[in-house]
Amino acid sequence: MFSKLFSKFKNAKTNINILPVLLVMCLGMTPLASASTSAPQHKPQHKPQHKPLTKTHLQLVGKAQFSVLFWDIYKSRLYTPSGQFEGLKPAVLFEITYQKSITSQALIKRTVEQWQHLGLTDNEYKPYLPQLQSLWPDISKGDKLALSVGENKSVFYFNDQYLGEIQGQAFSVIFLDIWLSPNTSQPKLRQQLLGEKITANTKQSQSNPKD
Repeated sequence: MFSKLFSKFKNAKTNINILPVLLVMCLGMTPLASASTSAPQHKPQHKPQHKPLTKTHLQLVGKAQFSVLFWDIYKSRLYTPSGQFEGLKPAVLFEITYQKSITSQALIKRTVEQWQHLGLTDNEYKPYLPQLQSLWPDISKGDKLALSVGENKSVFYFNDQYLGEIQGQAFSVIFLDIWLSPNTSQPKLRQQLLGEKITANTKQSQSNPKD
Protein backbone atom coordinates (compact mmCIF):
# COMPACT_ATOMS: atom_id res chain seq x y z
CA MET A 1 0.00 0.00 0.00
CA PHE A 2 2.73 2.45 0.96
CA SER A 3 4.80 1.63 -2.15
CA LYS A 4 1.83 2.60 -4.34
CA LEU A 5 1.38 5.85 -2.42
CA PHE A 6 5.08 6.59 -2.71
CA SER A 7 4.97 6.01 -6.48
CA LYS A 8 1.94 8.25 -6.78
CA PHE A 9 3.64 11.11 -4.98
CA LYS A 10 6.86 10.51 -6.91
CA ASN A 11 5.10 10.53 -10.26
CA ALA A 12 3.33 13.75 -9.33
CA LYS A 13 6.78 15.33 -8.77
CA THR A 14 5.56 17.20 -5.73
CA ASN A 15 7.79 18.96 -3.21
CA ILE A 16 6.06 17.17 -0.30
CA ASN A 17 8.37 15.24 2.02
CA ILE A 18 6.72 11.81 1.89
CA LEU A 19 8.34 10.40 5.07
CA PRO A 20 6.36 12.52 7.58
CA VAL A 21 3.14 11.77 5.70
CA LEU A 22 3.72 8.02 5.84
CA LEU A 23 4.74 8.25 9.52
CA VAL A 24 1.48 9.99 10.43
CA MET A 25 -0.50 7.35 8.53
CA CYS A 26 1.31 4.54 10.34
CA LEU A 27 0.70 6.08 13.75
CA GLY A 28 -2.95 6.49 12.90
CA MET A 29 -3.20 2.73 12.42
CA THR A 30 -1.46 1.95 15.74
CA PRO A 31 -3.80 1.28 18.70
CA LEU A 32 -2.01 3.76 20.96
CA ALA A 33 -5.27 5.04 22.50
CA SER A 34 -6.45 1.60 23.57
CA ALA A 35 -3.04 0.70 24.94
CA SER A 36 -2.80 3.80 27.13
CA THR A 37 -6.41 4.01 28.29
CA SER A 38 -7.02 2.63 31.77
CA ALA A 39 -10.18 0.86 32.85
CA PRO A 40 -13.13 3.26 33.30
CA GLN A 41 -13.66 4.44 36.84
CA HIS A 42 -16.95 4.11 38.67
CA LYS A 43 -18.09 7.73 38.60
CA PRO A 44 -20.82 9.16 40.87
CA GLN A 45 -24.09 10.06 39.19
CA HIS A 46 -25.16 13.32 40.80
CA LYS A 47 -28.85 14.14 40.80
CA PRO A 48 -29.20 17.90 40.24
CA GLN A 49 -32.83 17.90 41.39
CA HIS A 50 -31.68 17.09 44.94
CA LYS A 51 -30.27 19.69 47.29
CA PRO A 52 -26.60 19.42 48.32
CA LEU A 53 -25.69 18.37 51.83
CA THR A 54 -25.77 21.11 54.46
CA LYS A 55 -24.70 21.00 58.10
CA THR A 56 -26.08 24.35 59.24
CA HIS A 57 -28.64 22.63 61.48
CA LEU A 58 -26.14 20.14 62.92
CA GLN A 59 -23.53 20.16 65.66
CA LEU A 60 -20.39 18.06 65.87
CA VAL A 61 -20.56 15.17 68.33
CA GLY A 62 -17.03 13.91 67.78
CA LYS A 63 -14.32 13.30 65.21
CA ALA A 64 -11.67 10.64 64.72
CA GLN A 65 -8.55 9.96 62.67
CA PHE A 66 -7.99 6.42 61.46
CA SER A 67 -4.37 5.55 60.67
CA VAL A 68 -2.40 2.36 60.13
CA LEU A 69 1.20 2.64 61.26
CA PHE A 70 2.48 5.80 59.51
CA TRP A 71 -0.35 6.06 56.97
CA ASP A 72 -3.43 8.23 57.49
CA ILE A 73 -6.42 6.46 55.93
CA TYR A 74 -9.44 8.67 56.67
CA LYS A 75 -11.00 11.17 59.02
CA SER A 76 -14.55 10.70 60.26
CA ARG A 77 -17.09 13.01 61.91
CA LEU A 78 -20.42 12.41 63.61
CA TYR A 79 -23.10 15.12 63.71
CA THR A 80 -26.52 15.44 65.34
CA PRO A 81 -28.91 18.39 65.81
CA SER A 82 -28.07 18.58 69.54
CA GLY A 83 -24.38 17.75 69.42
CA GLN A 84 -25.09 14.63 71.48
CA PHE A 85 -25.56 11.13 70.17
CA GLU A 86 -28.81 9.81 71.63
CA GLY A 87 -29.32 6.82 69.41
CA LEU A 88 -30.09 6.48 65.74
CA LYS A 89 -32.58 9.21 64.87
CA PRO A 90 -33.36 11.23 61.74
CA ALA A 91 -30.77 13.95 60.98
CA VAL A 92 -27.82 11.95 62.35
CA LEU A 93 -24.97 12.47 59.89
CA PHE A 94 -21.78 10.45 59.57
CA GLU A 95 -19.09 11.77 57.23
CA ILE A 96 -15.79 10.26 56.07
CA THR A 97 -13.01 12.26 54.41
CA TYR A 98 -10.63 9.91 52.64
CA GLN A 99 -6.88 10.43 52.77
CA LYS A 100 -6.17 7.50 50.46
CA SER A 101 -7.78 6.47 47.19
CA ILE A 102 -9.88 3.31 47.12
CA THR A 103 -12.06 1.69 44.49
CA SER A 104 -15.77 1.14 44.98
CA GLN A 105 -15.21 -2.63 44.88
CA ALA A 106 -12.54 -2.49 47.60
CA LEU A 107 -14.72 -0.19 49.70
CA ILE A 108 -17.59 -2.65 49.62
CA LYS A 109 -15.23 -5.53 50.43
CA ARG A 110 -13.92 -3.72 53.52
CA THR A 111 -17.49 -2.94 54.58
CA VAL A 112 -18.48 -6.60 54.32
CA GLU A 113 -15.43 -7.59 56.39
CA GLN A 114 -16.55 -5.27 59.17
CA TRP A 115 -20.11 -6.58 59.08
CA GLN A 116 -18.75 -10.08 59.40
CA HIS A 117 -16.61 -8.91 62.34
CA LEU A 118 -19.82 -7.68 64.00
CA GLY A 119 -21.40 -11.10 63.48
CA LEU A 120 -24.02 -10.13 60.91
CA THR A 121 -25.53 -12.96 58.90
CA ASP A 122 -25.53 -13.01 55.11
CA ASN A 123 -29.25 -12.27 55.13
CA GLU A 124 -28.66 -9.09 57.11
CA TYR A 125 -26.21 -7.43 54.74
CA LYS A 126 -26.13 -9.19 51.35
CA PRO A 127 -29.43 -7.68 50.09
CA TYR A 128 -27.77 -4.23 50.27
CA LEU A 129 -24.69 -5.08 48.22
CA PRO A 130 -26.23 -4.49 44.75
CA GLN A 131 -27.43 -1.07 45.90
CA LEU A 132 -23.99 -0.17 47.25
CA GLN A 133 -22.37 -1.29 44.00
CA SER A 134 -24.70 1.05 42.16
CA LEU A 135 -24.31 3.98 44.57
CA TRP A 136 -20.71 4.14 45.72
CA PRO A 137 -18.15 5.62 43.32
CA ASP A 138 -14.42 5.08 43.25
CA ILE A 139 -12.82 7.28 45.91
CA SER A 140 -9.88 9.62 45.40
CA LYS A 141 -7.81 11.31 48.08
CA GLY A 142 -9.78 14.22 49.51
CA ASP A 143 -13.23 12.86 48.59
CA LYS A 144 -16.01 12.80 51.18
CA LEU A 145 -18.71 10.14 51.58
CA ALA A 146 -21.53 10.87 54.01
CA LEU A 147 -24.58 9.02 55.31
CA SER A 148 -27.56 11.03 56.54
CA VAL A 149 -30.23 9.19 58.51
CA GLY A 150 -33.63 10.19 57.18
CA GLU A 151 -37.22 9.26 57.93
CA ASN A 152 -37.11 5.52 57.29
CA LYS A 153 -34.27 5.85 54.79
CA SER A 154 -30.49 6.20 54.51
CA VAL A 155 -29.26 8.97 52.21
CA PHE A 156 -25.73 9.01 50.76
CA TYR A 157 -23.82 12.11 49.66
CA PHE A 158 -20.54 12.29 47.75
CA ASN A 159 -18.59 15.53 48.17
CA ASP A 160 -21.80 17.08 49.54
CA GLN A 161 -23.80 16.09 46.45
CA TYR A 162 -26.72 13.67 46.61
CA LEU A 163 -25.85 10.13 45.51
CA GLY A 164 -28.95 8.13 46.32
CA GLU A 165 -30.75 6.40 49.14
CA ILE A 166 -31.56 3.02 50.62
CA GLN A 167 -35.05 2.57 51.97
CA GLY A 168 -35.60 1.56 55.59
CA GLN A 169 -33.61 2.38 58.70
CA ALA A 170 -32.06 -1.07 59.08
CA PHE A 171 -29.22 -0.17 56.75
CA SER A 172 -28.32 2.93 58.77
CA VAL A 173 -28.10 0.75 61.86
CA ILE A 174 -25.71 -1.83 60.43
CA PHE A 175 -23.63 0.78 58.58
CA LEU A 176 -23.06 3.03 61.58
CA ASP A 177 -22.49 0.00 63.81
CA ILE A 178 -19.17 -0.43 62.00
CA TRP A 179 -17.96 2.55 64.06
CA LEU A 180 -20.51 3.01 66.85
CA SER A 181 -21.29 -0.52 68.02
CA PRO A 182 -19.70 -1.59 71.33
CA ASN A 183 -18.36 -4.53 69.31
CA THR A 184 -16.61 -2.36 66.71
CA SER A 185 -13.12 -3.39 65.67
CA GLN A 186 -11.97 0.16 66.50
CA PRO A 187 -13.06 1.06 70.06
CA LYS A 188 -10.80 4.12 70.18
CA LEU A 189 -12.48 5.59 67.10
CA ARG A 190 -15.88 4.88 68.64
CA GLN A 191 -15.04 6.83 71.79
CA GLN A 192 -13.70 9.75 69.78
CA LEU A 193 -16.78 9.88 67.56
CA LEU A 194 -19.10 9.77 70.56
CA GLY A 195 -17.13 12.53 72.25
CA GLU A 196 -16.11 10.30 75.12
CA LYS A 197 -12.89 10.59 77.07
CA ILE A 198 -10.42 7.94 75.94
CA THR A 199 -9.06 5.94 78.83
CA ALA A 200 -5.49 4.74 79.02
CA ASN A 201 -6.50 1.11 78.62
CA THR A 202 -8.43 1.70 75.42
CA LYS A 203 -6.36 0.27 72.60
CA GLN A 204 -6.94 0.66 68.90
CA SER A 205 -6.99 -2.54 66.93
CA GLN A 206 -4.91 -2.67 63.77
CA SER A 207 -7.62 -4.44 61.77
CA ASN A 208 -9.14 -2.13 59.16
CA PRO A 209 -12.68 -0.87 59.38
CA LYS A 210 -14.25 0.37 56.15
CA ASP A 211 -11.66 2.66 54.54
